[in-house]
Amino acid sequence: MILKNVYVEIDNNKYDIDVFKFSDGAMNVQIMGFENVSIINNIISKIVFDRVFMNCNNTLILVGILSNILGIHSHTTIDIGYLPYARADRVFKKGMVGASAVSLQLLECLSNSVVIYDVHSIPTHITHKTLITKRLPLNTLSTICYPDKGAENRYPTLSKSIVMGKTRCLDTGAITGMKVVSGEEYIKDATITIVDDICDGGRTFIETAKVLKRLGSKHIILDVSFGIFSKGKDVIYESGIDEIVSKYTYSNQLDFNN
Repeated sequence: MILKNVYVEIDNNKYDIDVFKFSDGAMNVQIMGFENVSIINNIISKIVFDRVFMNCNNTLILVGILSNILGIHSHTTIDIGYLPYARADRVFKKGMVGASAVSLQLLECLSNSVVIYDVHSIPTHITHKTLITKRLPLNTLSTICYPDKGAENRYPTLSKSIVMGKTRCLDTGAITGMKVVSGEEYIKDATITIVDDICDGGRTFIETAKVLKRLGSKHIILDVSFGIFSKGKDVIYESGIDEIVSKYTYSNQLDFNN
């Protein structure tokens, strides 16, 4: 199958990627048209994930194979957007390691430079080879809502902003409560944009929207960098969110058996 929104650029020319995946997960990968590329020293190449991200393991293996095809004569940039294992960034006790840092180390070993977007947190041992592209909310004219302290710290502080706080069950991690920490005066009759990096099932944003609606907000936009939407979008809309915007969308195109 030809991958959608994942391709290789060589000296500014775009090449599609064809993948055959075996039942055990092994991949055969081909850069289409690569046999016509003149291999000279210092060709400029880029592996691009264009507004899409995939299963972490599949991504790292795919990038590793493509980097090997391009070879040592290529100056290769991995423009990946989503850092695989970005959310596995904490070490809670001895015997653990942050997988996001390991993921970035692998990407840096496979390339001359790495470009990631709106990373969940700055990985340890990051080097000069990695560029982190930061973002602003798409709708800066609306009131901005940060669903937790992490989001507030991740993005620039705007004049009208709301910060939420959540409580979790210590055993299950489930959200048990959501409240406004600051900025409640900006909610009534307002258009509010909830800003964060990742939406998975959406529970944080669902609970945030319920509070905002109860306090009188007029229109709610969810603006995330990476949309997984593992529970679907309907459950998010049902909470009172009116619009959903995501720069990168999760793709399961490599989660198949041949």
